[in-house]
Parts: sequence; C-alpha cells; structure tokens
Amino acid sequence: MRELKDTLAALGVGITIAAFVACGGGAKSAMTPTTAGPANPPGTARSSDLRAQITALDNQINTEFAKLDAGARPPAPVPVAAELCPAPPCPKAETLAVKPSDDPTCTHGDSQTCKDTCQIADAICDAATSICKIAAELNNDAWATEKCSSGNASCEKSRGKCCGCS
Repeated sequence: MRELKDTLAALGVGITIAAFVACGGGAKSAMTPTTAGPANPPGTARSSDLRAQITALDNQINTEFAKLDAGARPPAPVPVAAELCPAPPCPKAETLAVKPSDDPTCTHGDSQTCKDTCQIADAICDAATSICKIAAELNNDAWATEKCSSGNASCEKSRGKCCGCS
C-alpha cells in the first residue's frame, strides 16, 4: 500500500512538472515568442530551450511507460532523418495522442490496478501532446518531429493497456 501511495505521489509530481514545462515555466512563456520558423531557427537559445523541454517530456514518457509492464516502448512509426528533410515541406508534428479519459469508447475494469494503469496512460498521452505542440514550434526539426511521433506511439500503446484492463 505504501508503494502505491509513493507511486501515485510521484505521478502527481511528474504531471505537475510536465504541466509546468509544457507551459514554458509560467509567466515567462507569455513574454517569450512561440512562433515557428525564423524566430526559432536551429541552434538558437529558444530552439535549445524547446529541445530541452521535449527531452524532459520524453524522459517522463520513458519513466511512466516502464511502470506499465507493457514491454519495450514503441519507436517512432516513421523515423524522420534530418538529411532527408533539409527544407520544407517536411513531415509535420501532429498530435495524434488520445488519452483514455478523453476516449468515450475506452472501457476498463474498476480495480485499483486498472485505475492506476489509466492514470499512467493519461500522463503519457499528455506528455506526448505537449511534445507535439513544442515540435510544431520548431517547424522543420526532424528530431522533434520524430519525438512527437514516438510519443504518439507510446500514448497509443499505453491507451490500449488501459482500455483493455479488466
């Protein structure tokens, strides 16, 4: 029981951190331009900050996914090699993640295990959505687009684990 409380507490802290990171650290983000393109070219401080946010969210997905006992985290379905996409049009970072709590077709058991699994899946999908939003700000960044795609795949697999729980 203590382990479950610790896990839920850690999950709450992780979600809070993810929300803070996704919002760009609170009031600071309101003053920082968030437009894509020339305002965030690769190698700039803003670009580096956005990449750091993606890395933190991706690490959160890794941590949460490991708790699901769902095997290895799926890779990005369509890797985007930077050399294949030096200039637009390139694959776009699209949020495809649908968290279980937003899916009316998702049914699962009432056990604590199922509730915990679904809470973890929601956190993974929230992080994936944040990654995709940040990746879109980086416009033509193959690495960020691939992280978005990988996050979407992890969301889908964790959602399946939740929605199939009995």
